[in-house]
Amino acid sequence: MKGSIHSDQSCPICGQRFTPSDGRRPPSCPNHPKIVPTRFVLRYGRKITKRFDNYEAALQVLNGLRYEEGSGRFDVRDYQDKSKPLSFKRLASEWLDFKAAEVKRSSWRSLAAGVTKAIAAWGEINIKKIQYAQLQDFF
Repeated sequence: MKGSIHSDQSCPICGQRFTPSDGRRPPSCPNHPKIVPTRFVLRYGRKITKRFDNYEAALQVLNGLRYEEGSGRFDVRDYQDKSKPLSFKRLASEWLDFKAAEVKRSSWRSLAAGVTKAIAAWGEINIKKIQYAQLQDFF
């Protein structure tokens, strides 16, 4: 199965690295099976890495990612925290830059005024999460 939960810590008794989780139990020391880490790292593919302080939370996110992949709804861009490629603010700014070359300056100013208000309302929200009711409330 795709994805795994690791730990970047080592055993406090023997200093050996913790073995990765098998999906049923958290990572543990090979020599001291009762010793478990306190920090966990979830890796899913090459692009998604998340850190957790709780094994159950990491396992829940991993199972959610696997479910989305199996149902065909998985999009890696939804989970990229630093660049936020699907944020409304980023895409609206790119759209305004694109429109600046296509329309007259006076038309662009009116577009920019509306989009600036929308950016203030929605900010960094993922565009997939903006629904019809939110659009109606904005207008």
